[in-house]
Amino acid sequence: MGIEFTNQSTPQIWYPGDCKNVIIQITENCLDDLNCAVFKVAHESIHCLCPTGGQNANVLEGLANLFSIEYCRDNGHGDTWRANKQEYTDASNLLSELLVFDSNIIKKLRAIEPTISKFDKALIHSFNATIPESLIDKLIRKFLEKYG
Repeated sequence: MGIEFTNQSTPQIWYPGDCKNVIIQITENCLDDLNCAVFKVAHESIHCLCPTGGQNANVLEGLANLFSIEYCRDNGHGDTWRANKQEYTDASNLLSELLVFDSNIIKKLRAIEPTISKFDKALIHSFNATIPESLIDKLIRKFLEKYG
């Protein structure tokens, strides 16, 4: 695993060749801004937990955004870091709503289903039946369907 700068417009995970390597690519605007680089690497590192490609991501994408915000805040990189797109803020707000019910629910869910994009209503409800179905529906919706 490594990190490199790219001239792409957004950070991404790259799997070079067929050798099980992973590279987190962050945008060149991070070259002179360590805090920006940390924010983007923190976000992309969550995608390394269960990489499926952006086409399969669900609104639980908010986990990556929320983690990057909290990581920067908790590790001395400032508490003003936010995604620059509203859809990421919306997704992390929905995830925050879920975490009110159980702050460890993602860890518990991944013990049963490691791939976050495969979480479904039945699985989430099996851990906490008090989570509103309307919230679960919003969280499991494909990210690109909602925002693409």
